[in-house]
Amino acid sequence: MGKSGRLCVAVAALVLLAPVCSVFAQKHAYISIQGDKSMPFYVKLNGIMTSRYFKNHIVISKLDKGSYDLEILFEKSELPPLYFRIDVPEGGHRGFLLCRNNNAYTLYDLESKAWLEPGKK
Repeated sequence: MGKSGRLCVAVAALVLLAPVCSVFAQKHAYISIQGDKSMPFYVKLNGIMTSRYFKNHIVISKLDKGSYDLEILFEKSELPPLYFRIDVPEGGHRGFLLCRNNNAYTLYDLESKAWLEPGKK
């Protein structure tokens, strides 16, 4: 194979591999929620139940940039579910504390240092 043939094969390989490389280059983000030990909770993200490894701490990883519907469910349905809309930056993270504020559970955003108001579903 001559120089032009090798060059053609190299260019074809780059063209075919470019989409694959861009998938691996994506920077995923994660959400972390820490609750108090007295009220275990679960989380649904966009309607899908997430894995829970600890009763009072959840990390949801491999997220793409965008907005997500977050539903917090309490163990044994002791309290009604809470609904939030969370924006996640590309390759970043969002950290929250789930705790009582004015006699109700809500999320405290560690980045903005503000209480998030639960929404309705």
